Amino acid sequence: MDFRLIEAVFRSALPPTHRLVLLAMADCKWNADSVCNPSIATLIELTGLSRRAILKAIAELKQIGIIALASARAKGRKGETNAYIVTVEKLS
Repeated sequence: MDFRLIEAVFRSALPPTHRLVLLAMADCKWNADSVCNPSIATLIELTGLSRRAILKAIAELKQIGIIALASARAKGRKGETNAYIVTVEKLS
């Protein structure tokens, strides 16, 4: 869990859906490089949002530069997730 990211999300001016997705990503963060790799199913479970809402929020967060794709899962392979880099500094 990344408490620095959580604090930055709470202080951000992002819409509620974007905040919720980022908070769920903070819960899934697994290393010091601000990289997280939650599955869409995990984000659905943690947030209660629809798949469509999560994918839209992720696309918009990528567009404004708060998250970036660190590595994509191989096409057609289930059980693997995308890895995202979250840029905390862009939240302030």
